[in-house]
Amino acid sequence: MEIQTKQINVTLAYAEDVLSFAQIKTVEIRNIIIDLWDKQPIIQQFPDIIAILEPTQQLNIVIQNRKVIIANNEIKPFDARELDKFLQLVRSVGDILSKKIIAYGYNYTFICPVNEESKDAADRIKQIIDFEKIGISGTDIIAGGLNVIYKDADKQLQVSVAPQFVDNVDQLAFFIIQCNVHFSVDQLPIFSELYSNFKKEHDNRRSFVENLLHKETS
Repeated sequence: MEIQTKQINVTLAYAEDVLSFAQIKTVEIRNIIIDLWDKQPIIQQFPDIIAILEPTQQLNIVIQNRKVIIANNEIKPFDARELDKFLQLVRSVGDILSKKIIAYGYNYTFICPVNEESKDAADRIKQIIDFEKIGISGTDIIAGGLNVIYKDADKQLQVSVAPQFVDNVDQLAFFIIQCNVHFSVDQLPIFSELYSNFKKEHDNRRSFVENLLHKETS
């Protein structure tokens, strides 16, 4: 089973509005991107949102009323990403906005292709969900999804599995798996902890997804 990392992001949730304050901080955030990647980002400012984009590195920062999302959208192996620079950007944005957070989260988006040689993921959903009990014949199932929220020690986790189709809706192409790790705390960890924890949670979520979608054999 081939699972690819499609997107990573860190989301910061604030106790108060940060959008107005961020309007005067966009140049500082832009300069951090220039310092880290030597690229000139695009800044788009609207009354209810600020977007800072750097297309070459597939970076985007979205600032809303009480939420900031810092994302990297490169579809490449996790270990091939410039994770140190990305998380330096996360830390820097948090420092520049300098408002109290009430939570932060790591988000990972995975793609699991499905083809003639790799149907296990599609069949696995049928094993997890007993469709017969809710009146749907197993032979009628084209694809199924899943959305689970649960707690683990000091964090809340959410895993969402959604089927995606090609032009023919009868033909399943791949699954999109969204994983969120949510921490209800009032500050980001220092960079070294942020770096190690972000990598650890990615590996844990990927392993979880692989186990989740691995078809059981009798």
